[in-house]
Amino acid sequence: FPVTINPLIRFNEKELHLEFLIPFKIIPAGRPQSGKFNTYIKEPYKSFKKLFNLYATNFVSDYSNHFLEEKLEMECIFFYKLEKKTSKRGLSTLHNTYRDKKPDSDNLTKSVMDALNELLYKDDAQIVSYKNTKVHITNEYEKDYTYVSLKVLKEISNPHKFERVLERFK
Repeated sequence: FPVTINPLIRFNEKELHLEFLIPFKIIPAGRPQSGKFNTYIKEPYKSFKKLFNLYATNFVSDYSNHFLEEKLEMECIFFYKLEKKTSKRGLSTLHNTYRDKKPDSDNLTKSVMDALNELLYKDDAQIVSYKNTKVHITNEYEKDYTYVSLKVLKEISNPHKFERVLERFK
């Protein structure tokens, strides 16, 4: 994995909103494996977590005090470059379209959540709302990227919204 120590970061201190790009491919979270005497994580996910931790440690420490104890909302957008063998017709039809191929977006998001554990927040259980999207990007991008947005949630802006959802099913 290439490691760029110059991440693209934006932080809005007033709104407690952090956005950044991860300039390498995210490896989806795998299930822990059971050995004879212990539980372990298989490669390549194990190496990915170490790399991501190294990468994130270089820029996250400046922001972690804003997120440690808060309820959080996370958004991840996984940008996949189109394969080099994609035809010109395929390029025009696939550019900026949703990607419906593996890996599953929930496993990708779980990788990001796990990797930021104890760096930006104490535990990923603090993330009470998340959205994830996978999209194709054109060949002008030389690699895959992941956009991550993390916001502090203060209060539920419309508390009756959730009650109305349940009332529709009465």
